[in-house]
Amino acid sequence: MRKTQGRGIDQRDAGETIKNMTLYIDQEIIDDDFKANLDKLYNYDYKLVTNSEIKKAIIDNNGDIAFIENGFVIDADEGDAIIWFGSVSISGLYSNSDKNKEKLSLKDLKSLTEVIN
Repeated sequence: MRKTQGRGIDQRDAGETIKNMTLYIDQEIIDDDFKANLDKLYNYDYKLVTNSEIKKAIIDNNGDIAFIENGFVIDADEGDAIIWFGSVSISGLYSNSDKNKEKLSLKDLKSLTEVIN
């Protein structure tokens, strides 16, 4: 069985949803190992972007885009969490500062792809 029921949640349907979206990944919040392995492990549409591009997708309510935020993949149109794949930083939940974001690691990328695949 795929590891889609980690954290007690069956996320298979959500994984299928993500496969049909472009995943925006803030280039400032990924470490070098994440970036080096992205093409090898993530086989769907994605784009390394700036935080401003993510904010624009949110403002435009772009339903074709999802983005990574604090251990979740979020739908840019509705603002709903589609997938929970990583650790949640409490400081990230209560701060508007982009400086408080922890870098996503290779472990995070592997967790994300396990849920989607």
